[in-house]
Amino acid sequence: MQASLELFASKGIQIPISQIAEKSGVSKGLLYNYFDSKLDLLKEILLTKVTEIFSFFDPNNDGVLTRDEFIYFIDEIFRTTVNNIDSWRLYFIIVVQKEAHEILNKELEKLMPAFMRILINYFKTEGRKDPEAEAMFLISTLDGAIMDIVLNPEYFNADKLKKRIIETFIN
Repeated sequence: MQASLELFASKGIQIPISQIAEKSGVSKGLLYNYFDSKLDLLKEILLTKVTEIFSFFDPNNDGVLTRDEFIYFIDEIFRTTVNNIDSWRLYFIIVVQKEAHEILNKELEKLMPAFMRILINYFKTEGRKDPEAEAMFLISTLDGAIMDIVLNPEYFNADKLKKRIIETFIN
């Protein structure tokens, strides 16, 4: 999957499966043993990253986000980004490609309603005037911060950004 991530990012999604197999050091047949198609492989790569982020959210899976769990979520997003900056850079290069974006959106349609419901309820319990707007603002803020850290780490200090985001959404 790492070889595929690198190739999709550098050569685009239209790269032949034979090149992916060659770079991975496996046969095309073996790739097709694990993935039905090249797009299935791409979907798995995209879902691995998304699933990683979602795994930090509501860690006890009780459907309720506490303040400590909220802070943990933000901490873990920043930790995994900083510790895997090259992988995330490749992910962002891929996800802006039309086919990848469409695949990701279909998967997010399944995951986002429960995520948003829990996040909106969290902001309700925190007494926010417009909890839905707060949830959207948080997601947009995190998307931008992570992209800036990944693409311009020399200008964006992850620790300062994380601290500021937590201060903004906790107070």
